[in-house]
Amino acid sequence: MSTCPAALSELPDQRNSGRLMLRSINHISKVCSNVEASVAFYREVLGFILIKRPTTFNNTFEGAWLWGYGMGLHLIKGTPVPRSKQIDPKSDHLSFQADSLDEVEAQLRARGVPYCRQTVVEDGLEVNQCFFLDCDNNMIEVCNCDCLPVIPLEQVCVPKACSIEKEAWDEDTTSRDSMDSSRSEFEHEPQSAHLHTAAFALAAAPVPPCT
Repeated sequence: MSTCPAALSELPDQRNSGRLMLRSINHISKVCSNVEASVAFYREVLGFILIKRPTTFNNTFEGAWLWGYGMGLHLIKGTPVPRSKQIDPKSDHLSFQADSLDEVEAQLRARGVPYCRQTVVEDGLEVNQCFFLDCDNNMIEVCNCDCLPVIPLEQVCVPKACSIEKEAWDEDTTSRDSMDSSRSEFEHEPQSAHLHTAAFALAAAPVPPCT
């Protein structure tokens, strides 16, 4: 298989850069005051699934592991940092993609979850955002931010002969997905949308050949 990792990941070539050689996000963790309530929220509202947690952890501290949308969510029983109950889009948050913000809004309304919705227009593109809080007032966003092209503000190093082709993308994705059937990066959108975004991003910046 001949693919271009730099193009597929849309990241600069990290070799010999002194930077950590990372592959992807594995999980995020959140300290929660009530594990059972947080598990219910992330399962029932956001669609995560409960997964097995190492027995060693179960014997030492209370918590839970969940999985969804290509990443893990690790909940840890404790005392969360105090956060305001006010919904402020400018506070730190975890963001998810959705095809229909109207459906998200209707579901939140039906569940009695307070939310704030706003629209941002950038270069004629309309970005819709919906913000709400989890059980410990952590901010959650649901948006259609993928309509904005990813345009690097620094040079991206891509091999000369590299071209982003659907077959290469599919083959690479299938190979990675075979190692983890739960990966869901492309479940909710056509791959053509991701290819378009990647191609747009790489075409928008100077692309020197790798040496």
